[in-house]
Amino acid sequence: MFARKLKNMKSIARLFALIFATILVTQCVKEEFDKPPIGQIPVGTVLDIAELRQIFADSGEYRFEKDYSVYATVTMDESTGNIFRSAYIQDTSGGINLYLKEPGGLRIGDLIRVYLKGCLLSDYNGLNQIADVHNDSNIIIRATEEYVSPRIMTIPGILGGGYQAQLIRLENVQFKNSELGKTYADPSGPANRILEDCDGNEIIVRTSDYASFAEDTLPRGNGSLIAVVSQYAETWQLLIRTTLEVNLDGERCGGGGGGLEQISISDVRDMYSGSLMNLPSGKKIIGVITSDKEHNNLPGSNAFIQETSGEGIAVRFTNWHDLPMGALVEIDVSGLELSEFKGLLQINEIPPDRATITGTGTMPAPVEISIGDLLADYENYEAMLVQLSDVQISSPGGYTTYKWTTVLDDGTGEINMYTYEYADFADESFPTETVTVTGIASYYDDPQISIRNLSDVEETGGGGGGSVTSLDEDFEDQANNVDIDIDGWLNVAIKGTRLWRGKEFSGNTYAQATSYNGGEENVCWLITPSIDLDAMASPKLEFETAYAFWEHDGLSVYVSTDFDGTNVEVATWTVLNADIAGSTDPEHAWIPSGVIDLSSYSGTGYIGFKYEGNDIAGLTTSYRVDNVRLYE
Repeated sequence: MFARKLKNMKSIARLFALIFATILVTQCVKEEFDKPPIGQIPVGTVLDIAELRQIFADSGEYRFEKDYSVYATVTMDESTGNIFRSAYIQDTSGGINLYLKEPGGLRIGDLIRVYLKGCLLSDYNGLNQIADVHNDSNIIIRATEEYVSPRIMTIPGILGGGYQAQLIRLENVQFKNSELGKTYADPSGPANRILEDCDGNEIIVRTSDYASFAEDTLPRGNGSLIAVVSQYAETWQLLIRTTLEVNLDGERCGGGGGGLEQISISDVRDMYSGSLMNLPSGKKIIGVITSDKEHNNLPGSNAFIQETSGEGIAVRFTNWHDLPMGALVEIDVSGLELSEFKGLLQINEIPPDRATITGTGTMPAPVEISIGDLLADYENYEAMLVQLSDVQISSPGGYTTYKWTTVLDDGTGEINMYTYEYADFADESFPTETVTVTGIASYYDDPQISIRNLSDVEETGGGGGGSVTSLDEDFEDQANNVDIDIDGWLNVAIKGTRLWRGKEFSGNTYAQATSYNGGEENVCWLITPSIDLDAMASPKLEFETAYAFWEHDGLSVYVSTDFDGTNVEVATWTVLNADIAGSTDPEHAWIPSGVIDLSSYSGTGYIGFKYEGNDIAGLTTSYRVDNVRLYE
């Protein structure tokens, strides 16, 4: 879950605090909206937030002894750790802070009624709040995903007052030059960072050191920011909900050091004349990260970046970076070292704060090329994605795993494929059949290929009629709330209309099936591509499962060797002995299946994940499947 390496005890404390907060949030709040807990809590007199604030202005602290309610929408929750035992709510008349008796229980977009009896209307250093709020007895969730649109504001407008606890959006703002290179919070505690507009007006962005983005480097550009307006004594400050709402990727305005001129990666490569040099000042490159830090086939400080329709280059940072594959990244290369390492051209000694993720990029299409042609003109393809077809993989030492150096041969030539010893697939066996390899053209004394993960090796021959001998499906390429659609996989409903869907939660995408709120009985299958069991000496299967909103056991996993790829009900399906998430496991926790030995099966096999549920009968547990791996 956490990409960055923990460096000290403060980081460990932050980790446990965030895990604790996440567990509490997920235990108290359902991910999909369930039947609202209306219960027997009376409504009484309905007030709006403006009236609550007026009551405090008139009488100071006030404890409600009778039946009162306020209806509002949650605009900030605790999910990123930037606030604790707290939430911000807003209606059409204004906003206010809730100080909760228990952490968790609310999510952004929840439309709630706060039953005010027993609650205390007060303030904390100038911030109006409703205190002594019990999650269960004072809050009724009436709907979810009813999001409030931020009010477009200016810094002077906020500083003028009148928008306390409201969700706002600022345009044409940037962090001050003196803040650049810093993280949102300090390792030792929370921090105030100064945000400015192009006229020099300033406001504080306050971030807790327990925020999930506390150690992220501040963006260097100018743009927009969404936040909640808070107050501490006489100081106005902004609270960020998520860095996805901090879009500071444009050219900085005057007083911020001036904008950087983009230079193409091709021009950077052309500058190199054979010896170490420094790039000119005022320059930046923009491209897509093509390497995959998640699977660790490069040291943590290294990456490859490529323009969508152009060339690539290796980039080496002074410390571990946090740049995921597919991210669109801008790197300030002013004055940086351009050199070769073992023959590989690189931009070297890059401070991590010089790289800014500006969005999700379009992955460059790999160049389809033979090994012979690649070697004949290698310099023009170095650091680019390439695709090699009809390849046989072998090991010069007779080994069977990817670790260290293997050799690719397509009949036109041979090239090394290097796998870092810490890659999470280093100890996996490579296929002996003909394959298609997609990878990055690299160099270490000689040309070599670096694959990013096992999806870069696709089997194309060797029996089984096109069947696979490996799977590594993490569903990350599936869209949220869209039916699963993966080449070779079958997603089919036997009863009802629902299929397995892509679902995203806490930055992870997985397959999910549920009967909740469907009004029907459901039986749906998610079935792998055909597996050539005869081509594998010792096939193994692993996957992970989780559940949400426990009501029933609804997931089972099967293997079939007589399935025709279409007619699920006429095939023979045998239940596999796997550990599957159940009622005794924590909600949302991923449970490993254990290693399942398939060596007793032969022929062409299929693995099927079967979900059974019935909304009419109340059998509505949501089941999740992720990280399906088949290997030798």
